[in-house]
Amino acid sequence: MSQEDAPITQAQCFTHNEETVHKSTSETAQDDFSYNADGAHSTEVTQKECFRTETSSDPFPSEAEIKEALREVYDPELGVNVVDLGLIYDIDLNKEARSVHINMTLTSPGCPLGPEMTSSAYLAITRLKGVKECNIDLVWTPAWDPETKLTEEARAALGLW
Repeated sequence: MSQEDAPITQAQCFTHNEETVHKSTSETAQDDFSYNADGAHSTEVTQKECFRTETSSDPFPSEAEIKEALREVYDPELGVNVVDLGLIYDIDLNKEARSVHINMTLTSPGCPLGPEMTSSAYLAITRLKGVKECNIDLVWTPAWDPETKLTEEARAALGLW
């Protein structure tokens, strides 16, 4: 078994040599995970599946693709993704530097899950093919307001009419 085919954990996948390789993404979220014979979720993947070297020919994602990736990031307390909650305020793309800058907020400044949510957003963006760098800033103005920020999907999920 070559080193590229050796099983590694998902944590190793995200931390191995961040300057030159990034976790590859697949077309659908189901393809990012494997399951063992019992149907249980497995986080072991091979290095070949996990890493890829950036090339200048990789397409840079659009703002719509960035938002779609961020829909995977959920507020653990509310169970709704950060896009539908209206927590993503700005997405600034720099194609030449292959970097993404995001201004996001939380439902409250004292939210204890802020670090978890920003880390999840960072991982969702840096897994996208073509992204070399991602910066996420927490901002507090304007203050998040569920009356104006929630999408219809979020309102339905939260039972707000």
